[in-house]
Amino acid sequence: MAAIPPDPHADRTPAVDDLPLDAASPDGRAAAPVGLEPEGMAANVLEREIEHLMERFPGVCDEETVRAVVMDSYAQLAATSRHPDMLPSTTVQHASARLRAMAINQGSIESRHPRVLFVCHGNAGRSQMAAALLENRTGGAVKSRSAGTSPAGEVISTAFDAMSEIGIPLHHSYTKGVDEDVLKAAEVVVLFDGAEPFDIPEGTEVQEWSVPSIRGMSLEQVRGVRDALDLQVRGLIADLGEEGSDAPPPGEGAPVA
Repeated sequence: MAAIPPDPHADRTPAVDDLPLDAASPDGRAAAPVGLEPEGMAANVLEREIEHLMERFPGVCDEETVRAVVMDSYAQLAATSRHPDMLPSTTVQHASARLRAMAINQGSIESRHPRVLFVCHGNAGRSQMAAALLENRTGGAVKSRSAGTSPAGEVISTAFDAMSEIGIPLHHSYTKGVDEDVLKAAEVVVLFDGAEPFDIPEGTEVQEWSVPSIRGMSLEQVRGVRDALDLQVRGLIADLGEEGSDAPPPGEGAPVA
């Protein structure tokens, strides 16, 4: 098994990647606050997307519920996001995942695929990489999501670099918290070191993976974490009784967040 590099900043102040939105940026400037309600172009985009989501989930939720989920998703992501220009698209992704989970929980949608939720502290590295690896290695036969107990607002850049090297880019990724419906829909929850305690539904399988945060690591160290995660993901695939691929397929892979 590939050795997992130690966290070089385990006992130090969090790096910029783990700081909240209102903390100082690397050049010393405070990050500009983002309103928790969409305005202007963002509001127009989300209005159109509400109609599309109702078409995607007919009979699952009424317009009022869909609208509430979309607006709540926007507020959640806007509270920590460092990329406000991406909020409309990430809001739609998040709302769609939540609505699908609601439908699964209600029995309105039959899901024949195992569902796994990876949870770490900031949802900025480890959980994102693990979720992408799982879907890629199973060709989408296992559905994965990721979340953080304290969303960092931005995925760590070296996670993008390390995953792109093996043909699994994370350009669709965004940080988000643990959603109640997504959590309830998960059959397996994988907890990483540093995730704060939260209630997990009874009957859900829980696995704890001891993998250090990648914040502050060099790209070479992050590659080591990536490779170790890959081995653990393959073990999880075997536990689920699914068949995994020996190597990532060419191309971009499935978008996972």
